[in-house]
Amino acid sequence: MNTPLVNMPIESGLTTVQLVAYGQNCNDTSTVYYFYPGQPPSDTDNSRRSYGIQNREHDMRGLLSLKNGDYLMYGHRNASNFWNESQMGLLIRAKDNGCIKWAKKIPNNYFTNSTITAVKESLDSSLYMLVAYSNTTPYLVKLSSTADIIWSKSLKDNLGNYENIVGLEPTTDSGIVVVSTPAQVTSFNVTRLSASGNILWQKHFDYNGLYSSWFKNLLIKDNYLYIGGSVSYNYNGMANYGTFISKMNFISGEQIWTKNYLNGSNAFVIGDLLNADSAIIVTGK
Repeated sequence: MNTPLVNMPIESGLTTVQLVAYGQNCNDTSTVYYFYPGQPPSDTDNSRRSYGIQNREHDMRGLLSLKNGDYLMYGHRNASNFWNESQMGLLIRAKDNGCIKWAKKIPNNYFTNSTITAVKESLDSSLYMLVAYSNTTPYLVKLSSTADIIWSKSLKDNLGNYENIVGLEPTTDSGIVVVSTPAQVTSFNVTRLSASGNILWQKHFDYNGLYSSWFKNLLIKDNYLYIGGSVSYNYNGMANYGTFISKMNFISGEQIWTKNYLNGSNAFVIGDLLNADSAIIVTGK
């Protein structure tokens, strides 16, 4: 298009331009800002100037494909001094054609950062997510399919210290199983919660986790829960490393078996637990 639709003078300062596109039963708006500084300052004026608007960067942690074909993106928008906003968690649901159905921000104040670290869809189409704030352990939040908060939970140990939730997996009754560790990562707990957020059972493991982010692997198959990660522990006064995989009855919490793969110098780090027809596939390095 060589001829502009609107011919208007651009004065010094900030101009907002919005372009609205319609199609496929949805619309989208693109907003740009144009700054025209006017005449340059004289040699005697202050030459240290800053023009334009700070770019907003987004750190999206994951993309989840939902059962109805929609997509869910989660992560956070980086902090901005220009907009006087701290880092803010984002959850965006889009149709398969890319149109946005809804987008939610995790509320916080200027001195508190927030992010969404994990999201899983339940069988009843509700959503479970882990939300982390500055200097706090992640919260477990259950949302409806339209992003209304149903409930939120945090976990504590027997001394009243908050647990760091590092992994989650929805159950066949639309509940959730989570793995959590204390701040010192000296042990970890497995907790099953009902769809209404009530604790059904908890199991405690005394292994020292190498890193909490390495112990987040959960898989439910045929009413059994498989859980795995990398661990470290002392044996005869020496540090040992290994990979830990346990099979549990997810309904009762009964432990069926536990396997350790030991190494005196380093651990095999599990990347994922995959569901095969008659087996569990373990990936890692």
